[in-house]
Amino acid sequence: MTQYPTHYQTCTYPENFLCDFAGFYREADRRTSELREQGVRHEWHVPYGDHPSQIADVFYPPGASAMSPVFVYLHGGGFSEGHPDHYGFLAGPFIERGVIFVSAGYRLAPEASLGDSIDDGGAVLAWISSEADVLGIDRTRVFTGGHSAGAIIWASLATSVDWQAQHRLPTDVIAGAVLVSGVYDFQQRQQLRSFPPLTPDDPLLSLEPLRAMGPSCAPLLIAAGSPELNRVGWPDDLFEVNAHSLHAAAAAKGVPTELIIMSDLDHRMTAEVLGDRAGLLFPAVQRLIDGPRRRNQST
Repeated sequence: MTQYPTHYQTCTYPENFLCDFAGFYREADRRTSELREQGVRHEWHVPYGDHPSQIADVFYPPGASAMSPVFVYLHGGGFSEGHPDHYGFLAGPFIERGVIFVSAGYRLAPEASLGDSIDDGGAVLAWISSEADVLGIDRTRVFTGGHSAGAIIWASLATSVDWQAQHRLPTDVIAGAVLVSGVYDFQQRQQLRSFPPLTPDDPLLSLEPLRAMGPSCAPLLIAAGSPELNRVGWPDDLFEVNAHSLHAAAAAKGVPTELIIMSDLDHRMTAEVLGDRAGLLFPAVQRLIDGPRRRNQST
């Protein structure tokens, strides 16, 4: 088997981590290598911007017809680590069902701010839209998904309609978003990371999904573990509580939303579950992708 480059060696893990993420990266790299060795058509490290982190790995369904739906995935890592190469193994169940799978990177701290990372999510979608004809993507069926930090990015973009114009995208560019184990209350995120509380006029609050939620939000599939262990001192129900809060906010605004709580999965396991064909989450993802079109796209 070909040995592809790995990136987990550059990651550091404090003693307070309760999950073996180094082991996760090794296993993810092995599974991704196996998928690539099967002859799946894919493109590696396609740039969508000028920064080295602004790259995407694209996996195509066998015998894909023109204008397929696409699922654009963003990894977790606390906005400070992670790489799209690890997550190619998640593509398996998607490409089997005729969905193009894109695993994308984004700029990371300390070089980049949270706002920069979120903006990269918009830039990925702008690249998808501009290259849709080349990639064989149906622009009206662009679905997004992410874990942890990746879920926060997509939640921020899916709930808001004030960013699309800068990327020349329609306000309904996201046909649906799958959000796994994110923290959608930014004051809580500040506390967990031992950052100072945000002042009421902090621009970061405009990116908070719970504040930005409106009736034009994309349909949401929200998932978390219960309990979901991650770090010593962090509440076991952290991600479950945030999932319930976002689900309630969406329902209150009339946004189509589904909530899935998965038993006894730690934060590493919830990063893997999207690729589990027989699991609880993927059938719901398939229902989202196969569901009715959101509406006619407009700027």
